[in-house]
Amino acid sequence: MYVYCTANDGGGDSPWTIEGENLLLSKPTDPWEMQGGMAINECPAILKNKGKIFLIFSASTCWSDDYSLGMLTCSEQNDMMNPTSWIKTLSPVFQKNLENQVFGPGHNSFVKSPDDKEDVPSGE
Repeated sequence: MYVYCTANDGGGDSPWTIEGENLLLSKPTDPWEMQGGMAINECPAILKNKGKIFLIFSASTCWSDDYSLGMLTCSEQNDMMNPTSWIKTLSPVFQKNLENQVFGPGHNSFVKSPDDKEDVPSGE
């Protein structure tokens, strides 16, 4: 079983906390992940499709118009516990668009369509 989350390594000293080795898959390193005064990768969501695993994450601060979504991709055949198996997008996959009046589309989740064939984005 895998648990994916935004974490602050505080240890696991109770029945409701996670113990074991943490694995860092992504940290904010690009300017688009550092808007609004803080460097943030948070709120991960997982999608699986056609032999690939996609980890979609929020980047930058939620109070910034530049709050956006980034993505990590890993083949299901690769070792998901090896950070080098994951490829990070060079730019956001969802981002601000002034022309269409889209601001801060950073938080995400996905639900299955009624026929279970599609992943439908559900934002806040």
